[in-house]
Amino acid sequence: PTQNPYDFIMDTDHRHKKKLSLPGGNSFKSRLFLLVGGGIALIIVIILASSLLFGGKESNAQALVSLAAKQQEIIRISDLGITGAIDPNVKALAQTTKLSVASQQKQLITYLASKKKKASAAQLAANKDTATDKELTAAAESNKFDEIFEQTIKAELAEYNKDVEKAYNSASNVTAKNLLKTSFVSTEYLLK
Repeated sequence: PTQNPYDFIMDTDHRHKKKLSLPGGNSFKSRLFLLVGGGIALIIVIILASSLLFGGKESNAQALVSLAAKQQEIIRISDLGITGAIDPNVKALAQTTKLSVASQQKQLITYLASKKKKASAAQLAANKDTATDKELTAAAESNKFDEIFEQTIKAELAEYNKDVEKAYNSASNVTAKNLLKTSFVSTEYLLK
């Protein structure tokens, strides 16, 4: 009789049963080490995931408080322009800048409050630059206030807009991103 070449599949006598073996054997110690190692790996993964998801919240909030302080300084300088400018166009620039940036600041402070972060008066006044006051006072005495004010406010706005862009790029919250995008576009308009 001819033998079927596929008999080896059905031949139960030649099948080998393999036991599941752990690296290092099936001893109690190797099982324990595997369990502890897996637990440690799981903890590391959880820590990394949480730092990626929630890390930077505080530093992001600090960046937003810093932006609010820059806004406060721009508002303060705008007030100097409103009272000191002679040219109606420069006065209008100062007024528009003040209203726009004050609106941005109010939205930013409201957002921060919704995240349980409050900007103190001291934090908001942190960017006050008395050198700007001296420069504008000297400009007024030499009848160059309008020119110097316009240069100063535009430089402040340009620096502020770079900071807004930086904060936008590091923000992870959609609401914060939208708020910063609106601020950026509004400030770009002021810089034209």
